[in-house]
Amino acid sequence: MSKRSIASRGGSYVAGSAMSLACMSVAPTIRLTPESVRVGISPTDVIAQFRARMSDGADVVAAGSDTVVRRFSGQAGHFRYSTVEVVTFGPTWLTFEHLKGPYKSCNERFEAAPTSDGAQLTHTGTFALRGGLLTWPLARTAVKRSFEQHVRDHMQALRLEHIDRHPD
Repeated sequence: MSKRSIASRGGSYVAGSAMSLACMSVAPTIRLTPESVRVGISPTDVIAQFRARMSDGADVVAAGSDTVVRRFSGQAGHFRYSTVEVVTFGPTWLTFEHLKGPYKSCNERFEAAPTSDGAQLTHTGTFALRGGLLTWPLARTAVKRSFEQHVRDHMQALRLEHIDRHPD
């Protein structure tokens, strides 16, 4: 085998490896379908309840006036998760920013808008899995579906907590 032939094969190996690394480093962002529920308490009370729940317990890593770093774990569909997230509170909203866990990035926002008899709470968010383009099909299907069902379940639990105040 000639030196030229060996060099060309090595070059294709390097190019193939570079392509694999590029596929893993590009992480397409998946947008979650917005989910909303109506509750019979004011927007500020909704956020106050979130703040009380998020700011207490053994899973709190650090806390400031409007920010909490907290561990979360559980199961969403077939997927078990364990994350560390920054939770930031505003007057009528809160955000979750993923720091550690299965996602390359994950950002969620809950917005509480006033209604005539309480608030409408809306969840929006995006995520990207580690593994880039190689995991994108899994992210677009199974993970997105499980994530959205997990959010729906939590949103309905919040609605049921306040059903006596809002018969939605």
